[in-house]
Amino acid sequence: MSTQQTLPDQLASARKGTGSKEPQTEEVDNKKRKAGPPRGSPPLVSRKRNETDNASAPAPASAPAPAPAPAPAREPDEELIAEYRCPITQELPMDPVVAEDGQCYDRSAIEEWFAKHTFGRVKSPMTNQVIGKKLVPALQMRNSLERLISKGILTGEAAEVWKERHDELKNLTSEWRTELEGAYKGEPGAMCSIGLCYREGHNGFKKDQSKAIDWLKKSAELDDPQAVCNMAIFYINGQGLQQDFPKGFFEMGRAAMLGSEHAAICAGNYYHTGLRFKSGGDAAQAARWYKSSRKAKVQDSVDDFRKVRDDWLRKHGHSTEDP
Repeated sequence: MSTQQTLPDQLASARKGTGSKEPQTEEVDNKKRKAGPPRGSPPLVSRKRNETDNASAPAPASAPAPAPAPAPAREPDEELIAEYRCPITQELPMDPVVAEDGQCYDRSAIEEWFAKHTFGRVKSPMTNQVIGKKLVPALQMRNSLERLISKGILTGEAAEVWKERHDELKNLTSEWRTELEGAYKGEPGAMCSIGLCYREGHNGFKKDQSKAIDWLKKSAELDDPQAVCNMAIFYINGQGLQQDFPKGFFEMGRAAMLGSEHAAICAGNYYHTGLRFKSGGDAAQAARWYKSSRKAKVQDSVDDFRKVRDDWLRKHGHSTEDP
């Protein structure tokens, strides 16, 4: 009679049969592990160093608190700005004055208003009542404007324009402040001078071609010879404007006829070289314009151009004595 083993006995026998092999396998596996680090892992020395460094490293600092969101931009207070605007220019006044009608104006604007009414009695631009020409500086208003704008209480385009002009004036001498005031009053010569200052960056003005063109164009529209000549050069060279040879040459001729020395010399240069002319040069016309430049009422050229003119005249038997 065969003896049948119960399930627990079978399991115990199976464990006895395989138990002697398990320690040997573990020993071999341990030897394999101790032979070296896994492929691709860093050297043990480096790993231990890193572990030591990490252990001694200070704990990471907590993340800083997020910065507060910026305050929204202040909307321009149009009602407050309206209280300070000059009634004539509708801009914030640079030099506020009180006229005899009790209204506050920018000095250049009200003085220009008076200049336009030289005959008869002057009437207020606000009340249409007859007033005198006495003006009183509004120092308190000027100080208030400066304080409100510097603190950001008055904002918007009107405030930006005021600040730009205010900063501009700080760099000018009294002579050039007067010239700038004349330009704002619409004086052709003053507008031309300011335009040239912006073109070259001279006399406290920052170089700005767009402002130069703006002032010179306004002056040229009032037939200032030097301004017309400069606008002609801008058109011919395409500086700050779309290049336009026909308009440039037309304006150069107009400037020469108005009395610009430089424009007349340029006309002489074109005739003696024949540049831009399909028919070529014309010595007679060159001599005519060169001679005309010496008698021009606005001596606005430079020594290099005058030398070219005088050398050509002497070479072709013409006098270079002062007219």
